[in-house]
Amino acid sequence: MNIPEETASNILSATRKAQSILIISHKHPDADTVGSNIALRHYFQTQNKQVKSACIDNPTQLITLIPESGTFISIFDPNEFDLFIAVDCGAINQTGFLSLPKHVNAKGKELINIDHHISNDSYGTINLIEPTAASTTEIIYYLFKAWGIEYTPFLATCLLAGL
Repeated sequence: MNIPEETASNILSATRKAQSILIISHKHPDADTVGSNIALRHYFQTQNKQVKSACIDNPTQLITLIPESGTFISIFDPNEFDLFIAVDCGAINQTGFLSLPKHVNAKGKELINIDHHISNDSYGTINLIEPTAASTTEIIYYLFKAWGIEYTPFLATCLLAGL
Protein backbone atom coordinates (compact mmCIF):
# COMPACT_ATOMS: atom_id res chain seq x y z
CA MET A 1 0.00 0.00 0.00
CA ASN A 2 1.24 3.47 -0.82
CA ILE A 3 -0.02 6.47 1.07
CA PRO A 4 -0.63 9.36 -1.35
CA GLU A 5 2.39 11.62 -0.98
CA GLU A 6 0.30 14.80 -0.89
CA THR A 7 -1.96 13.42 1.84
CA ALA A 8 0.99 12.26 3.97
CA SER A 9 2.57 15.69 3.51
CA ASN A 10 -0.65 17.53 4.40
CA ILE A 11 -1.08 15.48 7.58
CA LEU A 12 2.53 16.03 8.61
CA SER A 13 2.23 19.77 7.93
CA ALA A 14 -0.96 20.05 10.01
CA THR A 15 0.63 18.18 12.91
CA ARG A 16 3.79 20.29 12.79
CA LYS A 17 1.72 23.49 13.06
CA ALA A 18 -0.26 22.21 16.04
CA GLN A 19 0.95 22.37 19.62
CA SER A 20 -1.95 20.47 21.18
CA ILE A 21 -3.57 17.48 19.50
CA LEU A 22 -6.58 15.37 20.45
CA ILE A 23 -6.70 11.88 18.91
CA ILE A 24 -10.18 10.37 18.96
CA SER A 25 -11.18 6.70 18.84
CA HIS A 26 -14.64 5.30 18.10
CA LYS A 27 -17.08 4.32 20.82
CA HIS A 28 -16.92 0.69 21.98
CA PRO A 29 -13.20 0.70 21.14
CA ASP A 30 -11.41 -2.25 19.60
CA ALA A 31 -7.70 -2.97 19.29
CA ASP A 32 -7.47 -1.20 15.91
CA THR A 33 -8.75 2.17 17.11
CA VAL A 34 -6.83 1.98 20.41
CA GLY A 35 -3.56 0.82 18.82
CA SER A 36 -3.78 3.51 16.12
CA ASN A 37 -4.54 6.19 18.67
CA ILE A 38 -1.75 5.31 21.07
CA ALA A 39 0.86 4.87 18.31
CA LEU A 40 0.08 8.33 16.93
CA ARG A 41 0.02 9.87 20.40
CA HIS A 42 3.37 8.33 21.28
CA TYR A 43 4.98 9.60 18.08
CA PHE A 44 3.62 13.14 18.48
CA GLN A 45 4.78 13.24 22.09
CA THR A 46 8.31 12.51 20.88
CA GLN A 47 7.89 15.64 18.73
CA ASN A 48 7.17 17.70 21.87
CA LYS A 49 3.44 18.00 21.20
CA GLN A 50 0.81 18.06 23.92
CA VAL A 51 -1.36 15.09 22.98
CA LYS A 52 -4.36 13.41 24.56
CA SER A 53 -6.35 10.36 23.53
CA ALA A 54 -10.14 10.46 23.76
CA CYS A 55 -12.85 7.83 23.61
CA ILE A 56 -16.37 8.12 24.92
CA ASP A 57 -16.17 4.51 26.22
CA ASN A 58 -13.43 2.84 28.24
CA PRO A 59 -11.43 0.10 26.50
CA THR A 60 -12.47 -3.45 27.45
CA GLN A 61 -10.26 -5.61 29.64
CA LEU A 62 -8.77 -7.37 26.59
CA ILE A 63 -7.83 -4.02 25.00
CA THR A 64 -6.08 -2.95 28.22
CA LEU A 65 -3.26 -5.30 27.24
CA ILE A 66 -2.18 -2.58 24.76
CA PRO A 67 0.32 -0.28 26.51
CA GLU A 68 -1.17 2.96 27.87
CA SER A 69 -4.73 1.97 26.90
CA GLY A 70 -5.94 3.17 30.31
CA THR A 71 -5.00 6.78 29.54
CA PHE A 72 -8.01 7.80 27.44
CA ILE A 73 -10.21 10.72 28.44
CA SER A 74 -13.94 11.00 27.73
CA ILE A 75 -14.47 14.64 28.70
CA PHE A 76 -12.49 17.50 27.19
CA ASP A 77 -12.69 21.14 26.20
CA PRO A 78 -12.19 21.32 22.42
CA ASN A 79 -10.81 24.86 22.82
CA GLU A 80 -7.69 23.34 24.39
CA PHE A 81 -6.67 21.69 21.10
CA ASP A 82 -5.25 23.02 17.84
CA LEU A 83 -5.81 19.82 15.88
CA PHE A 84 -8.12 16.81 15.99
CA ILE A 85 -7.42 13.37 14.54
CA ALA A 86 -10.11 10.66 14.32
CA VAL A 87 -8.82 7.11 13.85
CA ASP A 88 -10.83 4.12 12.63
CA CYS A 89 -14.11 6.09 12.61
CA GLY A 90 -16.12 5.61 9.42
CA ALA A 91 -18.42 8.48 10.37
CA ILE A 92 -18.07 11.27 12.91
CA ASN A 93 -21.07 9.98 14.89
CA GLN A 94 -19.04 6.85 15.70
CA THR A 95 -16.91 8.99 18.00
CA GLY A 96 -19.84 9.94 20.20
CA PHE A 97 -18.51 13.53 20.25
CA LEU A 98 -21.23 14.97 18.04
CA SER A 99 -20.47 18.66 18.64
CA LEU A 100 -16.89 18.29 17.40
CA PRO A 101 -17.49 19.12 13.69
CA LYS A 102 -19.40 22.26 14.65
CA HIS A 103 -16.48 23.36 16.84
CA VAL A 104 -13.90 22.53 14.16
CA ASN A 105 -15.82 24.52 11.54
CA ALA A 106 -16.49 27.50 13.83
CA LYS A 107 -12.85 27.78 14.89
CA GLY A 108 -11.30 26.94 11.50
CA LYS A 109 -9.38 24.00 12.93
CA GLU A 110 -8.27 20.85 11.12
CA LEU A 111 -9.89 17.45 11.63
CA ILE A 112 -7.81 14.63 10.20
CA ASN A 113 -9.75 11.46 9.37
CA ILE A 114 -7.66 8.26 9.12
CA ASP A 115 -9.66 5.13 8.39
CA HIS A 116 -9.91 1.88 6.42
CA HIS A 117 -13.70 1.52 6.06
CA ILE A 118 -15.09 1.73 2.53
CA SER A 119 -18.20 3.40 3.97
CA ASN A 120 -16.21 6.35 5.36
CA ASP A 121 -17.97 9.60 4.44
CA SER A 122 -14.80 11.78 4.26
CA TYR A 123 -15.89 14.08 7.11
CA GLY A 124 -12.39 15.41 7.82
CA THR A 125 -10.71 18.53 6.54
CA ILE A 126 -7.92 16.10 5.64
CA ASN A 127 -8.91 12.51 4.83
CA LEU A 128 -6.69 9.45 4.60
CA ILE A 129 -9.03 6.61 3.74
CA GLU A 130 -7.59 3.33 2.44
CA PRO A 131 -10.37 0.72 2.12
CA THR A 132 -7.88 -1.91 0.91
CA ALA A 133 -6.09 -1.80 4.27
CA ALA A 134 -6.83 -4.57 6.77
CA SER A 135 -6.89 -2.05 9.61
CA THR A 136 -6.24 1.57 10.49
CA THR A 137 -3.03 0.47 12.21
CA GLU A 138 -1.83 -0.75 8.81
CA ILE A 139 -2.46 2.74 7.40
CA ILE A 140 -0.57 4.30 10.33
CA TYR A 141 2.33 1.91 9.64
CA TYR A 142 2.58 3.14 6.04
CA LEU A 143 2.06 6.76 7.11
CA PHE A 144 4.99 6.46 9.52
CA LYS A 145 7.01 4.83 6.74
CA ALA A 146 6.22 7.76 4.41
CA TRP A 147 7.41 10.15 7.13
CA GLY A 148 10.65 8.17 7.63
CA ILE A 149 9.90 7.26 11.24
CA GLU A 150 11.91 4.46 12.84
CA TYR A 151 9.78 1.86 14.58
CA THR A 152 10.34 1.23 18.25
CA PRO A 153 9.11 -1.88 20.07
CA PHE A 154 6.39 0.32 21.63
CA LEU A 155 5.11 1.53 18.23
CA ALA A 156 5.30 -1.99 16.80
CA THR A 157 3.25 -3.36 19.71
CA CYS A 158 0.53 -0.75 19.23
CA LEU A 159 0.36 -1.22 15.47
CA LEU A 160 0.40 -5.02 15.58
CA ALA A 161 -2.37 -5.02 18.17
CA GLY A 162 -4.73 -3.53 15.60
CA LEU A 163 -4.14 -6.22 13.04
